[in-house]
Amino acid sequence: MALTGDGIAANVVPRYLWVSVPFMLESEEQYLKVLNSPITQQLGEALLDLVGTRVLADFYRLPRQLATRDKAVLTPEDARGVKLRVPDVPLYSDAYRDLGFSTTAIPFGEVYGALQQGVVDAAEAGIDFLDGASFDEVCKQLMLTEHAYGDFLMIINEQFYQGLTDEERAAIHEGAEEATTVNFDESKKLQNQLIDEWRGAGVTVHEPETIDKAAFSRIIVEKAIPRYEGRWGAGFYEQIASQAG
Repeated sequence: MALTGDGIAANVVPRYLWVSVPFMLESEEQYLKVLNSPITQQLGEALLDLVGTRVLADFYRLPRQLATRDKAVLTPEDARGVKLRVPDVPLYSDAYRDLGFSTTAIPFGEVYGALQQGVVDAAEAGIDFLDGASFDEVCKQLMLTEHAYGDFLMIINEQFYQGLTDEERAAIHEGAEEATTVNFDESKKLQNQLIDEWRGAGVTVHEPETIDKAAFSRIIVEKAIPRYEGRWGAGFYEQIASQAG
């Protein structure tokens, strides 16, 4: 058994990339609807068929936020020319360029120094990652963009799973279901705590309602989604949009 991220799963089932597309969804409510929809079950079934790995549960992952050295980015116009650190994944970085950012691929461990020296102006990640890297020391603006989420998968080897008794399987499923609830509650507590700590450190925090997410989303749907559907297959975005409501 293991807990793994959506990025690893996407190497096998590219449709797991849906959680990484920035601003494709406009709210956490929409994300949770899709995460708890038949779409997630179908992705798990594909992973099982391809590599013999069963998904026991899909865990909530803290949304990705945007931190900048000094400039507030609340609209696509604000993003123009801002040097944003991205991982070295073209499909991912292309979407941020669509939004107007000037993207630079840098290993995460080198981002603190890059921000400190002005090599980049901004970084994006969950607040747990941003805080763990002490970016509050080099960034004075935090936008709660909640522009992408994620999916932690609790997985188990299918051959091992089939060797368990019915009682053992039932216990594992019960534990996995309980863990998703605990994970969600504790993740939300952690996020609120860290955001408060950033405020206490003198960082200006911009709430989600101050950010023009609809404008960002229109750009992504128009420009980035066609590229993603090259990996997903036509029609998958429409399924996501239908489940999101």
